[in-house]
Amino acid sequence: MDLLQLLTTAALTLATSLGGGAKPPDAPPPTVQGRLELREAQQRSAMLEQKKRRREFERLCSLPLLSPEKLQDCRALYREM
Repeated sequence: MDLLQLLTTAALTLATSLGGGAKPPDAPPPTVQGRLELREAQQRSAMLEQKKRRREFERLCSLPLLSPEKLQDCRALYREM
């Protein structure tokens, strides 16, 4: 029993010294400025996506006469905008 305890203690000591039991440092919490920049980046991304969808809609659906299939596609594109 003593040998088993000794081996277990040695294994735990070795694992801890090699960094197996070390806890990584936590990342610092985001600052107000960081959250603001993240939110602005998300808004810019959403705005660019909206412009892209609008241009695609205008390009595909600005024709005077559309077939029923293309008209359905245009309606689907409009709903996505």
